[in-house]
Amino acid sequence: MGRTMKLSELRFLRERSWLLVTLLTVALVPAFWHLSSWQFHRLHERRTQNSNIARAVAAPAQPLISALSQLPHADRHACSSPLLARCSTIADWTAVNITGHWQPNTTRFARKHWREDVMGFWVTDILRLDSGKEIVVVRGWTPTTKSASESPTVAQPPSGQVNLTGWLMAAEHGTQPNLPMTQIAHVNNASMHVQPALTNMFVIVDLTRTSVAHVATESSGLYGIAVPLPSDGPHHSYAWQWRAFAALVIVGWGALVRTELKQRRGEASAHQAAAVL
Repeated sequence: MGRTMKLSELRFLRERSWLLVTLLTVALVPAFWHLSSWQFHRLHERRTQNSNIARAVAAPAQPLISALSQLPHADRHACSSPLLARCSTIADWTAVNITGHWQPNTTRFARKHWREDVMGFWVTDILRLDSGKEIVVVRGWTPTTKSASESPTVAQPPSGQVNLTGWLMAAEHGTQPNLPMTQIAHVNNASMHVQPALTNMFVIVDLTRTSVAHVATESSGLYGIAVPLPSDGPHHSYAWQWRAFAALVIVGWGALVRTELKQRRGEASAHQAAAVL
């Protein structure tokens, strides 16, 4: 049977080094648990976002003005925070119909956008509505050429009235580095010089429901942008990892205490044996 531990044997925990180890343990455990809870919160947000996207995509497309009028004011003019690259809103991937005219010489290439694990550009232009207001529209995606600093060549949008079906998206935000004139870092009204703007949001064209003739004057290497597949991301595994770290800290502290106690008992026994001799 194991030897019964006495509280007096734990007096070494009052020593400076052990106080520091214990305080570190006491600090790390709730910190790791908080990080775990934060990851579970992110997981809940991700699943809610997936649900919102699925619901928005399944709904029939509606006129742009009608869709915007049904959104809260915060969604229509949200995401102006410079701290976030893009704020996700409940309006993301809402299907809309738009009628208007492409503005000439407004094509810009938004960098660092992926399609099927390939880096490329979003091809963006300005569409002027019959009301005179303008909105940024992503016509499609195109791959990078020899280097990211070189803009690709794509066909210009057609003249005349066009009818588009696409998805509403919250504006992207961030710093605007020194880029070639035809490139932008983030899709928003400021980078595209939209005036007067209908909304801070932009539209991604759905090429499966929009005639290519309304998007480009010729075959131009434009590829459609698909709705993202639902995914929980890494949040679930990260959450349990942080909880495992918290448990390991506790177990590690207990193992250190047990080892120290065993060592001190051995030294005490040796001293007693020497005294008897």
